[in-house]
Amino acid sequence: GELKKSVGYFKQALEIDKAIKSDWGTAYDLRNLSISYLIIGDFNAAEKTVLEAVDIAFKIGDRVNGAKSKLQLAEVYAVRGEIKKAKGFYRETIDMADKNFLREVAWRARRGLGRVLVVMGDRGLAVTSYKAAVDIVEQMRGSIKADELKKGFLDDKQELYEELILLLLDKGETGMALEYAERARARSFIDILGKSSVKLKSEAAQNAYDKILKLKERLEELTAGPDGPERASVAEKLQKAMAKLRRENPEVVSFVTVEPVSAEKIANVIDSDVLLLEYVVTEKELVIFAISSGAIEVRRLPVTRKEIAKLVFALRKRIQESAPLGEPSRRLAKLLIEPVRNKLDGFDVVGIAPHGPLHYLSFSALDMGNGYLIDSKPLFYTPSLTMFAETTTKSAKVMKPEEHSALAVGNPDLGVDNTDLPLSEIEAISLRRVFREVKILIRSAATEGAVTKNVSYYDVVHIASHGQFDPLNPLKSALRLAPDIGHDGFLSAGEVFSLDLSANLVVLSACQTGLGKVSRGDEVVGLNRAFLYSGARSILSTLWRVDDMASAILVKHFYRNLADNGKAQALRMAQLAVKRNYPHPSFWAGFTLVGDYR
Repeated sequence: GELKKSVGYFKQALEIDKAIKSDWGTAYDLRNLSISYLIIGDFNAAEKTVLEAVDIAFKIGDRVNGAKSKLQLAEVYAVRGEIKKAKGFYRETIDMADKNFLREVAWRARRGLGRVLVVMGDRGLAVTSYKAAVDIVEQMRGSIKADELKKGFLDDKQELYEELILLLLDKGETGMALEYAERARARSFIDILGKSSVKLKSEAAQNAYDKILKLKERLEELTAGPDGPERASVAEKLQKAMAKLRRENPEVVSFVTVEPVSAEKIANVIDSDVLLLEYVVTEKELVIFAISSGAIEVRRLPVTRKEIAKLVFALRKRIQESAPLGEPSRRLAKLLIEPVRNKLDGFDVVGIAPHGPLHYLSFSALDMGNGYLIDSKPLFYTPSLTMFAETTTKSAKVMKPEEHSALAVGNPDLGVDNTDLPLSEIEAISLRRVFREVKILIRSAATEGAVTKNVSYYDVVHIASHGQFDPLNPLKSALRLAPDIGHDGFLSAGEVFSLDLSANLVVLSACQTGLGKVSRGDEVVGLNRAFLYSGARSILSTLWRVDDMASAILVKHFYRNLADNGKAQALRMAQLAVKRNYPHPSFWAGFTLVGDYR
């Protein structure tokens, strides 16, 4: 964002490249200068420098920078309002990019063309151009490139989806808009995982995943040149590997390709008593999809992403300080719930699919004027509607604790006095009175090795310990357990992916276990997502540091309530029980149920 400095350094680079007679470097310097000038708003300088870049690139036969410079020229004319010129250069860029297999340039040019077609009033062709751009993005492997044109690799791709979603809504294509909202979430998950060191839960799944990543990487390398026998061979191998993955390890498919559920299927798998609210937070508009059995409605509000993020931050700050929630809670309730409030009465349970900053928000703490949202409805969350469809088809209607076995882990011995959680130990032991069979691991027995060895054999997994949230590398977010031979005591999200669970319910009674890094898409890559992938049907976790006593009381009531209620209702009843003695939301609103609500 230090644009004057960027101009200064690019000018220095330009002087050096001219002095050493590097036409290739000179053309790149000029294009980069043009990008800086365009952001600053100096359109004349932006046009002059990129025209020079185009001339030099074509003179020396640099097809890559030639296409990128043509794209930049189109962007300059688009920002200046010279729409016909912009349209022409976008089309020229698309032709060049397609002929030279420059997919990074190709999708950006199609997005730019879509934008100018909207201005020209041709929304039909604009949608076609945007869809083509999305298709290219989804064919590309999710890796960050060193030669990006501008902005973050993930961020501007999310803007592509957001612009298409709004355009489809403008055309009245609500179902298609919802499907692209789901595709954006799936794309984001793939991009965030990238080529990370995730270990999957079986050797076969790991081998299949690694093979597909290698094939995708090789295919990407080959796209820089013309079609040939090797490229065709690699493409065929990739197609066969993907078909095999779908047959043998369908749960891994979401790691490597975008295959969201259709809007029609979503509307048909929802129980009649459930209302699902999927949010899309764009730069200047909030979109709410209200999905019920057989029906999809949409609400749109003119509010910026920046305002929503600011409100969520302010509300979390007040919760952490145990201060009155005040205006942030009321304003968020007005934005997020009020537009669909007339629909709530018709449903018993409300599901939330958050987006962007809303992942950090506890909807139960929203001030509805006559109480908090949790006072009237049980809530649950889902990372995406695709994940909702997967988790809700796996389990029985209501979970009866007396029919289930549980692994109870509490107060691991971390070797440091100030980490002792005596109430979490009592919490774990008390599960004996709830479930048919309980294996208890506390203090020195609550090792990482013991947990990973036993976790696959129980219907309920309860871990009451310290949690560690890593915002920079969400796959390193971890549960703290006692170390043992071969284990450091940090059960990270990356390691959880390798577990093979059959748990109906995982309860993470630890601090900030529900958090993960949120991209501009939806995916919170953290412990919740990892446990869901590993086979858990639902996760009860926390969004902030929760009082030890309040946590123990809430969890006790939650398990008791399960005997006659679904999980979402059991959680609501437990939250209301804690709320009677601890009215402030900091004590009860941090607990969230993710996945199967039944």
